[in-house]
This record gives sequence, C-alpha cells and structure tokens, in this order.
Amino acid sequence: MPINWVICLIVTLVLYFVVSESWGLGYLLGSLTSYLTFGLHMKDANDYGSKSANAYMHAFTNGGVRLLISAAMLLIAFLLNDEFNLIATFIGMMVLKVLLLGFSIIREIINNKKQKGGEDITL
Repeated sequence: MPINWVICLIVTLVLYFVVSESWGLGYLLGSLTSYLTFGLHMKDANDYGSKSANAYMHAFTNGGVRLLISAAMLLIAFLLNDEFNLIATFIGMMVLKVLLLGFSIIREIINNKKQKGGEDITL
C-alpha cells in the first residue's frame, strides 16, 4: 500500500473520530477524488504519445472531464453539507498534490547531495 493511501486512511480516521463524522467523510471524498483525477491524468499522459493527430483535443477533453469530476465532488459536498464538510473535501483534494510536491523536493535534495559527493541516500 503506497504511503499516500496510508496517510489518507490515518487522517480520515482521526478526523472521523476526533473532529466529526462530516470532516472525516469530507476529507475521504476529497482524497478519493484527488486520487481518481490524478490516475486519469497519468493514464492520459501515457496515452498522449500514441495519439499524435488528436493529442490537443484529447488533452483538452480529458482535462475538462477531470475538472468536471472535481467540481461535481465539491458540489456534492456543498449540497450534502450535513454529511460532508466542504472545507475538509477541499483539503482532501489538495493533500495528494502537497505529498507529491514534498516528495519531489526531497528527491531533488537527495539528488543534489549525491552530485556534490555526499552520502549515498536512497529514497
């Protein structure tokens, strides 16, 4: 199980039992939406090389679909305010991006240390 799924599960459980059910469910909805849209983005990125003729239209259409999915989940959280907290849903949508950015920064720091002759660190 990837570390981001573990973090999502732990934070969801903490929010659900410590803060409130709506915060836990909202965070879970946002996180799952983020993982879904990122998975679709990665699938599209792998497909772009084979669809050179319609690559621009394909990217535009799939970007719109990902945006609609995110907007629909925020709308669901807004309309079902008793069950999903809108702020927690938005935070859940941002967590994957923050984790990926943090991982990229750590990887860059490690690569810079290796180039300067530092310790051999693997990530």
